[in-house]
Amino acid sequence: MNPQGFDEFYTKTFARVLSVVIMASGSRLEAEDAVQDGYLSALRHWEQVGGYEQPDAWVIKVALRRLWRSRRAHQRKRQPLELTVPPQAAPDETAHAREVLSALAGLPADVRIAMITCSVLGWTQAELAEVLDVPRNTIANRIFRGRAMLRVQLGLAGTLVGEQDALVAAPRRAEWSVVPDDDPVDGLLLQAERWLRAAVEAEPETAEWIMEQVTRQAAAPPSRWRHPGRTVSRWLGASGRAQPGAAR
Repeated sequence: MNPQGFDEFYTKTFARVLSVVIMASGSRLEAEDAVQDGYLSALRHWEQVGGYEQPDAWVIKVALRRLWRSRRAHQRKRQPLELTVPPQAAPDETAHAREVLSALAGLPADVRIAMITCSVLGWTQAELAEVLDVPRNTIANRIFRGRAMLRVQLGLAGTLVGEQDALVAAPRRAEWSVVPDDDPVDGLLLQAERWLRAAVEAEPETAEWIMEQVTRQAAAPPSRWRHPGRTVSRWLGASGRAQPGAAR
């Protein structure tokens, strides 16, 4: 039996966590493995992690670190995403989401991770730089590259004004005018994440299977843990608030 509060936390956060990790990974299989590692780490440290304001930040950070370690291998074997269509999604919404996800999956792994964590999760560039142990300017450059690449692939036109993207939807994307006028790239990513989260929720067997794996592995003796030696204090602030901030 899992510690008090963990099952409720898992049920509440799973769809959101898996959806953003799929977007950061570009691979459903790799994302599921990374999310499993994240929840397993949270369960093993639940006495401390469960007391933090945003325990899902712990799960996402562990998952991102796994993606970061495996990014080069994954780039050599990219596969299309296979997802259940949310029953409540309109056909045009599904078509738009799939197009955004396909374009996103085509980005280099380091660029994709930066785009999702900062544009969808709302992390600052400095926070992500600390997690990945790279300079902040590196993260800024990756986001800049990602925006430029997505603008081309998604048919967006515009110019750069200062540090903000001043973009407008091209005529063939007029049906996407519901996204924020000042930042259509972020708007399209957020729309795709909402669709993807609903797709994950439409497959409860995925959450059930991963929970089974997490519970089984957590019951193994510490000598057989796959990631020994990690400490909560290194990844979470002493104040009790998970850093960087989790999903909005």
